[in-house]
Amino acid sequence: MMLKTGTSTRAFTLIEVMVAASVLALGAVLIYEAFFISLDSFEYCANFLQVSVWTDALLWEAQDAVLHPSSAKPILTGGQITRRNKKFQWDLSYDVLDEIKEAGRFCQMYRIDVRVFWQQGYRTAGVSRSTYALYEKKE
Repeated sequence: MMLKTGTSTRAFTLIEVMVAASVLALGAVLIYEAFFISLDSFEYCANFLQVSVWTDALLWEAQDAVLHPSSAKPILTGGQITRRNKKFQWDLSYDVLDEIKEAGRFCQMYRIDVRVFWQQGYRTAGVSRSTYALYEKKE
């Protein structure tokens, strides 16, 4: 909307300028918000990739310790690791789900859970993995 006065000068009104500035500011805020969300997602993915291989190795070690109790070292149930100057807390738990005792055969089904969590900004992010192990002993 253009304001016409007695002269032939054309100009924007103050309301039009304020509306255009507020639309421009809203667009800039939305672009910055999308940028920071994608940056946070990238950081989470980078941290996930750092700990995923280590988490798998930890699960394999725990599964080996459960399946070969006489030859394996004791199972650690928690701790802290540092990767690229980032501290990751972890805990491991295992439970016997079922036992079978038959003539000449003994079986135990274990569930092994690993949780890794870290501080990411103002929130705590984490990864959880689980596996099952079947210990079988023939007598």
